[in-house]
Amino acid sequence: MNNSIELADPVFTSDFILNIVRRHAPDAKEVTCVDEQGGSARAYHIDNRITLKVQRPHRVKSEFNIQREVFLLKELEKQGVANVPRTLGYGKQGAFEYNCMTKIPGLAVRFTELTPEQRANMLQELGKTLYQIHNIPLQPFYDSSLAWEKYNNADDIQKRVWHYFGIAINKMSRKPTQEQIGDAKAQAGKLFCKITEVSVKIRHADPSDEHTFVKDGNYTGLIDFGDAYITHPAFDLRRWPEADRPALMKGYLGAGKVEDSFLPVCEAIFAVEDILSELKNENK
Repeated sequence: MNNSIELADPVFTSDFILNIVRRHAPDAKEVTCVDEQGGSARAYHIDNRITLKVQRPHRVKSEFNIQREVFLLKELEKQGVANVPRTLGYGKQGAFEYNCMTKIPGLAVRFTELTPEQRANMLQELGKTLYQIHNIPLQPFYDSSLAWEKYNNADDIQKRVWHYFGIAINKMSRKPTQEQIGDAKAQAGKLFCKITEVSVKIRHADPSDEHTFVKDGNYTGLIDFGDAYITHPAFDLRRWPEADRPALMKGYLGAGKVEDSFLPVCEAIFAVEDILSELKNENK
């Protein structure tokens, strides 16, 4: 392995990684795993308790930002939000940014087998975590010098729904007919009348089974906050399919109060997701 920053996407040596990590965790001993599954960053796990997340320069995208992730994790820590990583240190090594943080135990739900009871419990606990994330104060984000994407009103939310609608259509392996797409758009359009008043929050961006972790069948936490932005919480909750939503929403709604506008917006966005799911099933 080569540490030269001239390489497009170097995998760093253990000594190089430990030199960085020990600035923030002096007792770090060894790199136990290198995680290549991330899109915009590579994760080095140290002693199975620390993660060093390093920006991959050839995969830089506007949505992902390590500085924003660090800022958000620190705000979550201030508010006592559980089951998320804690930032130990942020910095740059040459051309590379990094976030040194605690490691969430276990494996992603996507790579595990859960009983129906374990899955329901996991979803309820995730719902509680998402409620905590969504309800931290927003003002520090507006006051920060970092550029946060914001979708603050009903028009923004509707445009965002159409954005995801288009992405979903394009990702379908077998494309629907224009008539089917037209019918789906007409159904979705009727739902937008429910999206009038919105209350926006900080959003994780992808709290799916890829970033939700369990150990021994029990929920342990949520990772990967680099794509976070400000919008309606429903865009996080929509990441789970219809069958999982009752348990997810039970945990979420049981964690605290929501605004009067919360459920109507959720119902509209969930219904659009269901329309897309049905369209996908029709064209398998």
